[in-house]
Amino acid sequence: MARFSNFRIALFALTIFSTAPVHAQIAGAVTTGVAVSQISSGLNELINKARDTGDYLTMRAAVEAKDVIERWRDANKELLETAFSKLDEKQQRIFSNARQLTEFANASVEDRLKNTREIVNQANQLAENIVPGTGNTYVTQFSPRVLPPQTTTSINLKVTGVNLDKGDPVLSLTEGAANRMLVGPLEVVYVVPASAMPRQPDKLSVAPLTLTYSTPKDGFWNWVFRNREQVVRQLPIVTLPAKIATFSFVAETTTETKEVEIWTAQEQEFSGKNENVPKVATPREGWRWDLSQGVNSFKQVQGRGEAGSCNGVIEANSKPDGITHQAHLDMIKEVKISGIKWGPGWVMCSLKGPIFRMTKVKAKLPVQTASLSWTEDLRIPLPPETSAFALEVTTFDGRKRLFTDTGNDKFFDVTRSGQDLIIRPKPPTDL
Repeated sequence: MARFSNFRIALFALTIFSTAPVHAQIAGAVTTGVAVSQISSGLNELINKARDTGDYLTMRAAVEAKDVIERWRDANKELLETAFSKLDEKQQRIFSNARQLTEFANASVEDRLKNTREIVNQANQLAENIVPGTGNTYVTQFSPRVLPPQTTTSINLKVTGVNLDKGDPVLSLTEGAANRMLVGPLEVVYVVPASAMPRQPDKLSVAPLTLTYSTPKDGFWNWVFRNREQVVRQLPIVTLPAKIATFSFVAETTTETKEVEIWTAQEQEFSGKNENVPKVATPREGWRWDLSQGVNSFKQVQGRGEAGSCNGVIEANSKPDGITHQAHLDMIKEVKISGIKWGPGWVMCSLKGPIFRMTKVKAKLPVQTASLSWTEDLRIPLPPETSAFALEVTTFDGRKRLFTDTGNDKFFDVTRSGQDLIIRPKPPTDL
């Protein structure tokens, strides 16, 4: 009677899958156990796809859904040999639709996470219909399901279930059995070293921890003699890769370069009588006189003239935008019929000397490459003359991001502090 009641509860629970359309039917000769295995197989395929694409959220959800299915299987062993052909048409449709949910998740990339989360929700409803009080030992939950990326030594793995103390659960590691901190009927806690859950350098992986425990065998005589059988459960823990991302960085600098050349200004005419006449010589358009070496670096060039001579540079009145130079003029004696007259002397002078202008020169520095881990900030020094930079990041899940300023990603932030560009990891909080 209890077996029949369990069977009805299981069928009722599986109606949660009936919303999915049926694309393929399960063969009538298949047992209920095989039907459940088909669902697990579809979840395995989903886990592999999520691992290959770096989709840790879908991977975690699929692992959790598979764990719930395994939990139901352990608690309902007496139903697994029930022939699928003995179910009526409605019951067969329930199992077929259950399998189709995993097919939908595998087929659609865009809705994969949504569909997988729906499987988890429905599978958890299925788990709620596990009937207690049978005396069986089985596992209901374990955590964490994703290894925190900052783990360097060990984690406490908490396993919950029913009658665990009677089943003497052993968590097997490569180096032997894990240390049990606590053993009770509803909970076991193990210390699992990080070395037992190795990470891949740049992709998701699963650490398949193995839990072995015993549970009562089915049947009257087995109950009489308290015979037990071994059950092996996988406790898959998703491990994030050791590296969040790889990046390439290139900075562009803008510097000012002083361009200097010797230039002769346009010739100027000086005129006067017994006096020094100053004039301002201007540099070429867009340039300035270079006074850094003093006025002695400037010379006058004397041209035509009479009763006049170029007489040097006046330092006090000279600036980069104009240098004052002068000429000394005497008088010219002019003999005319009317008598002797004195006219102004004159001379042509030009100024020769260094001129300069500042030009901006852009240069790209050599490309830097490195990887970003979960446990420490990455600092990239920026040259003082940096005018632009390009940070190209490829994350472990295959996304490419380009940053030309500060910004953020779901796995890291890009900030500036003084002359440093800082890439700060953000370990997922939804583990």
